[in-house]
Amino acid sequence: MIVVGVDGSRAALEATGWAAREAALAPGDPRTALIRAAREAELLVIGSHGIGGVRGLLVGPVAFGVAGHAPCDVAVIHAPPSLPRAEIVVGVDGSPNAGRVLETAFAEAELRGAVLRAVHAWALPHAGGSS
Repeated sequence: MIVVGVDGSRAALEATGWAAREAALAPGDPRTALIRAAREAELLVIGSHGIGGVRGLLVGPVAFGVAGHAPCDVAVIHAPPSLPRAEIVVGVDGSPNAGRVLETAFAEAELRGAVLRAVHAWALPHAGGSS
C-alpha cells in the first residue's frame, strides 16, 4: 500500500504524482487492492477512468468494480469538462448509509458553491406469470 499526504502545496502535488507512478507498478487487480485498502478508510477517492478508458462510459471498470463493494464512502472524480460546471452528483439507494452520503454531498456542494443533483435508480419489479 502506498500512502501520500496532500496539503495543496506544489511539493505535495509532486508527491502525489510520484506516488501514482509507483502505484502503477503494484501487482494484482486494482479493484481488489482498493477494496482491501478501504477497510480502514472513511472515504475512498478514485478517478472515473484509468489509462485507456473507453469514451462514452460513465465510469471505467475499476471505478465500477470498486464503488459498489467498498466498505466506505466512495468519491468518483471525473476529468474536468472543457467548460467549468459547478455541479455535484450523488447516487442514493435508500440504504442506512444514504443519509450520511447525502449530508456529505450537501456539504461539498455548499463548500464549492455548486448545484447538487441526487440520483436514485431502481429496477421495476418483475411481473410473475408465464407467457
